[in-house]
Amino acid sequence: MKVCKICGIEKPLDEFYYRTPNKNGSVSLRMECKSCRIEIQRYKKLGVCNVKYEEMLAKQKGVCAVCGCKLESSRYTKLCVDHNHTTGKIRGLLCTACNTAIGLMKDSTHRLANAIAYLQLNDSQDIVCSV
Repeated sequence: MKVCKICGIEKPLDEFYYRTPNKNGSVSLRMECKSCRIEIQRYKKLGVCNVKYEEMLAKQKGVCAVCGCKLESSRYTKLCVDHNHTTGKIRGLLCTACNTAIGLMKDSTHRLANAIAYLQLNDSQDIVCSV
């Protein structure tokens, strides 16, 4: 067990990230727990603290702003803070799949519209390949 220096809560060691090994190769645990570390990183990158995150989550009724899913995964436990990469403006909270999809489409409404049109046009076609 270890006490987080940020939240002051005693937690199991697996709730702490490892530090990068130092010059002599020894490894130690970070001073802050994983939850606090994630909050620190989110705040540094996007300026969103836990209070703001929880407000956004409540406004969205705890679901992804795009697909409406509620996270029920052991791996993904929080929605991603989606933001405009040009302006930095926060848009909402998304599940990992929707956040990744929008990112892969380069935040382009044109690409997304083309993808929708493509799916609508090709959704019901059965394509059989013969070798």
